[in-house]
Amino acid sequence: MKRFVRDNLAFLTVGALLVAYVALCTRWRDGKLGADAWEHHRTIVALVDDLWHPGNPTYATDDTSIRFSPYSVTLALICREIGWTPYDVLSGAAVFNTLLLVAGVWCLLHEFGEEASAAAVLVVMVGLYGEAPGYANSYALADLPWHQVNPSAFAFGITLFAWVLFLRAGRTGPGVLAVSVLVGVAMLDHGMTGQFTLLGLLLFVLSVPSQRGFRAVLNLMLVAAGTAAVCVVWPWYSFLHAARLRPDNDYWFNPYILRSMLTVWAWPAYLCGLAALSVRRPLVRTCILGAVVSFTIAVVAFVLRSPTLARLPMPAMIFLHIPIGIFCCEHTLFRPSTWPRRLRALLKAEDSALYPAIVSMMVALIYWGSLAPQLIQVATTPFLARPYLAPLVGKSTKLVRYRALLDELLSRIGQHDVVLSDRETSWMIPSSRGRIVAALHLEFFVKGQAERAADLEDFFNEATSDNRRLEILRKYHVRWIVLNSAKLPPRVVETLMVPAGVVASVDTLTLLDAEVWARHLPSRAASDKATANPSGPQPAIVP
Repeated sequence: MKRFVRDNLAFLTVGALLVAYVALCTRWRDGKLGADAWEHHRTIVALVDDLWHPGNPTYATDDTSIRFSPYSVTLALICREIGWTPYDVLSGAAVFNTLLLVAGVWCLLHEFGEEASAAAVLVVMVGLYGEAPGYANSYALADLPWHQVNPSAFAFGITLFAWVLFLRAGRTGPGVLAVSVLVGVAMLDHGMTGQFTLLGLLLFVLSVPSQRGFRAVLNLMLVAAGTAAVCVVWPWYSFLHAARLRPDNDYWFNPYILRSMLTVWAWPAYLCGLAALSVRRPLVRTCILGAVVSFTIAVVAFVLRSPTLARLPMPAMIFLHIPIGIFCCEHTLFRPSTWPRRLRALLKAEDSALYPAIVSMMVALIYWGSLAPQLIQVATTPFLARPYLAPLVGKSTKLVRYRALLDELLSRIGQHDVVLSDRETSWMIPSSRGRIVAALHLEFFVKGQAERAADLEDFFNEATSDNRRLEILRKYHVRWIVLNSAKLPPRVVETLMVPAGVVASVDTLTLLDAEVWARHLPSRAASDKATANPSGPQPAIVP
């Protein structure tokens, strides 16, 4: 044990800092509007309320959800058995998922005898992005505290262990079974990550010596069959139905996001990856092959308009980060004592050391140029480290804890009551109580979501008539209305505010009883008409 700590002290230090950073900052994630964490939180809330028949976690329908994954069900069981809140359990899961990521990186590198590079690989992984993506499978430093709660983070962590177990499964048997279960869980938790896991297994099969090729191919076929079996028997949603379904392909395939992956988020890794080509190692060769295959598939996704293939570049970043980390370790780029020698080589133009010094300098500049904006973002963002740092310099934290505000505002409504609010505020509401009319992200199995979004936009349109608004309330059986003055134009808030319908107000949020609101529309309209024309006739208004 002492030798392990001594030989891996740098890795253990970096890993411990990352885990501690997530543990300290994930609690603030409810200060980020629009985060995926809200939908995963409400999924666990729904499962805690009713484990076997939770209904849809977003809408007041009986439709199931692909969010009911092994990850979410396990966390819900912990809540039900121990009594922790879903929010606290997700915070613990973020820490666990980060620990899983750190340990998985070391195990994979150790399998190839590259554990000496583990610290450098971790440093590269969290820092080498054009900007923090804020997208599934990102492990960028500025994304970790609020992204590691996601099922995709857990699926990515177990992907690394599935690869290691597959490499060790020389014979069919328990090892292949374990890999099948891990890949199946990854597939159910986050389908795109599960498919990436299988792609990685295929790459390892292509990389094994020819004398072991038949056994590796057979193992891969058994893993694929076992994965399919695990997915098919999952009871909370039909994996086969989800695999056949292609709803709203224009929504799920987002060419803008794909372009961002390839041209903004990944460009530093692509450039630095060229330097890693000089490293002659089996793991590096496999990773470079994986990067090339993933990039090619991403380009093909533009033609096929495939949402599944279009997401591949994000998890495939590890195929670039690992070789770059090994290059940085081999050339001691993160060791300050080695830089005077490089600078002398650059200044004196020494032939033998000039080229390596130029390459090392370019990689270092690209890396620190990528990491610096993230460090600034971590220090200044309210839902990251700002709550800890701002008081030290006498600044405001600027943190708004929306979860506490919504819990207080919605404390008296029913768990499945329909609440109507603007889409950004609606995104958070089911994580507290109730269901909504339309969400920021689509639910996979629910029909008519485009119509829901259009109706919601109509309701908050200043030009929409009261009769049209009443029609929308009846259509979705709306029981409550939430007005967020921070998100709606002042004239819209003034138009929709019916004092008699106000039930509660917290900060910028106002809860109205939809039935009372609807009953007072005729009298309000008559009053407005009388104010505008006090001497003229007043026609009857029918809601």
